[in-house]
Amino acid sequence: MIFNLIKYYFSLHYWQRASLESVKKMQLKKFREIFEYARENSKFYRELYTKHGVMDLKIKSFEDIKKIPIVTKLMLKEYESRDIVTCEIDNKVNLHTTSGSSGEPLKIYFDKFADYSSHTRVFFALRKIASYNPFKKIMLITRYEESDNFQVESDLSTLKKMQNFFGLFNREIISIYSDVDYMIERISKSKPYILWSTPSVIEIVANRLAVKGISLNIPYLYFTSEHFNQIQFEKFKKYISDNIIDIYGSMESPCLGFEFNKSGERTVYPNSNLFEIINERDFGEQRVGDVIITNLINYTMPIIRYDLKDLCEIKEDKNIPHKYISPIIGRIDDILQFPDGKQFVHHHAYEMFMDFEECEQFKFSQKDNGPIVLQLKPNKRFSNEFIKEKAYQRWNKRFSQYVLEIEFVEKFEINPTTGKFKNIEKIK
Repeated sequence: MIFNLIKYYFSLHYWQRASLESVKKMQLKKFREIFEYARENSKFYRELYTKHGVMDLKIKSFEDIKKIPIVTKLMLKEYESRDIVTCEIDNKVNLHTTSGSSGEPLKIYFDKFADYSSHTRVFFALRKIASYNPFKKIMLITRYEESDNFQVESDLSTLKKMQNFFGLFNREIISIYSDVDYMIERISKSKPYILWSTPSVIEIVANRLAVKGISLNIPYLYFTSEHFNQIQFEKFKKYISDNIIDIYGSMESPCLGFEFNKSGERTVYPNSNLFEIINERDFGEQRVGDVIITNLINYTMPIIRYDLKDLCEIKEDKNIPHKYISPIIGRIDDILQFPDGKQFVHHHAYEMFMDFEECEQFKFSQKDNGPIVLQLKPNKRFSNEFIKEKAYQRWNKRFSQYVLEIEFVEKFEINPTTGKFKNIEKIK
């Protein structure tokens, strides 16, 4: 597989250099292939396309693509995974779960090449922006423990050998559950070339650095998962790094594009995803539209004309949305505070409850400096008492020293403008 990923890496360069007309032509061909494959091999798509009268549609232009119905997470949730995927679900496929910020979490299946192609896209972004090479050290503040191996390292034996014998792709892990002073000490001693985490985790570090009156001066800061605002951006530049790479992605299609230092222009990967921006409208002083994607390489669980529930600014640029997209207006979760000053963020919540099948949705909130409240939309297959017991088990594994209150709700209110809700919210 490693050779296929290397080949894919070089194809990223080819597509980036290709003319806009060539990109459109190649995208149309790739869309037609996955569309025809999905309607032949997926019960979900076969029934959807039959219902909308497009089972025999011939894709000859982008206007034909617009005739295909938009897919939402709710529509996919109405089907069993086995009726969406195009193959048997076994150890040859990888599973990821969405965070549920726009509704209930959803299981997404990939074949291993489609899954690990996202790592190749990350490598491409780091090479392009940070001149990264496999000899330079990366430090991750993440939900994994320091001794953990990633699945990609286990599946790609060649990668593991390069790490063990040649010291390539050197990375260190700091658990998000570590004390923030320990994080700062580790980073200062290790002096990584790239510090990798999520904005809310890095904000905890930056806030502590501000108290200490010191800066880390890491060459590059790399973000995944969440969006961040201008105030956070200035804070990160002051205390962490002058160079910030922000990856935009989703579990439905990891690593969709990247942006450097909030430039307002986000490079995307046209050989891997087809973007559409629809429903153009005013949002405050901005002109925005809804982001629709088609994952062009995941044939295991096709994601075709899928509504990400993200808003994208509208800019007049002929390369948008085929080679670039404008800034995304997304959810920015809050940071909650424990009585002793330690903090709780989205990455903590996701690690603990991303696979909590006893509930359909979850949300953490805190009013002023009171106790943290976990709200759960229960899975009706389980009793509330059973769900509460399992939820406390997960909480106590990480935060047994802190009080948690649990409430059950029938539904969560989703912001009608952004189509999302905060998983972590500070209520004033």
